[in-house]
Amino acid sequence: MSQDATNAELSPWSNYSDRNWQSLLVGNGTSRAVWDRFKYSSLYDVALNAGIEDSLSPSDVKLFS
Repeated sequence: MSQDATNAELSPWSNYSDRNWQSLLVGNGTSRAVWDRFKYSSLYDVALNAGIEDSLSPSDVKLFS
């Protein structure tokens, strides 16, 4: 998938299911290969960002201290 094709929507599996793959290995890092917005160094830091919808509340943050 090209960078230009990456947007806020994940591609449906049907876009890829017709490929002649003998197997499919999915593991850590797969999401980063599928959607560029999953490329973050820390999910916790992303969740702390008050600019996102449903960011961590002060009580949520307390769980990590």
